[in-house]
Formats: sequence, structure tokens, C-alpha cells
Amino acid sequence: MLEVFRSSAGEGRVKVQAVILDVEASTLIWVLGGDKPHIGAVAVAQARPSLTGKGISCNISLISLLGHKEEELAVELAKIAFSKLKKDLAVAVGLHVDNATKEDIEALKLNSKKALESGLYELVERLSGGKRPT
Repeated sequence: MLEVFRSSAGEGRVKVQAVILDVEASTLIWVLGGDKPHIGAVAVAQARPSLTGKGISCNISLISLLGHKEEELAVELAKIAFSKLKKDLAVAVGLHVDNATKEDIEALKLNSKKALESGLYELVERLSGGKRPT
């Protein structure tokens, strides 16, 4: 069954939204915001047994569109999402603010993490049957 979660963080030109589409086997996440939301980079986390032999980990593959700079953030958000969900997932990131300052860029990154974590909290809570995630 498809579950859809939406969350946001920030205001104005640094507002970021996260849309999470979850099915039992995998999850698709789109983190978008700024003046011109789009897809700039996509990170795919594929679950695998941990190399330590204990638990589960992931491999991350990255696709970046030419001229975009969301690669590092896409990988970071995929790691955050995988740490909560422990299953195959993809995170698409597209943030753009015209004439962005360093402060704007930092706010977009922070708001991306906040929006993602808020949406993941709701998803994990629903998956756990209403029990509060740890």
C-alpha cells in the first residue's frame, strides 16, 4: 500500500519541502525548495548486509544533473533516511535560490534535514503502529 507523507521547514526563499512516498519494499523521497524546485541530484541507497556481519548497511549510488550542486546533500539525506528505514530508497534533491548567499545555502541544507527528519518521524511512527520511534 502506498503511504504519502509531506513535511516542510523554513520560510520564504529558504523553505524546503519533503515528499515521501513509501511502499513496503522501498521509499522515494523528494526534497525540494527555494525559488525553483527541481531535480538536481538523486542518491539511491541499496540495503545490504553489513560488512561487519552484524546488521544491515547500504551502498549509495549518485546521479547528478549537469550544473547542479546537490550531490553531497543528496548522499547525506539518503544516509539519514536509510538509518531510519533500513530499506532500499531514493532521495531526489532540487533546491535553488537566485543569487544565494552562504547563509541561504546553509539554511537550505538545514531546512532539508529538518523537513526530511519530520517526514521520516511520521512514517516510522505509522509503520510502528503508533509507537514513538527512538
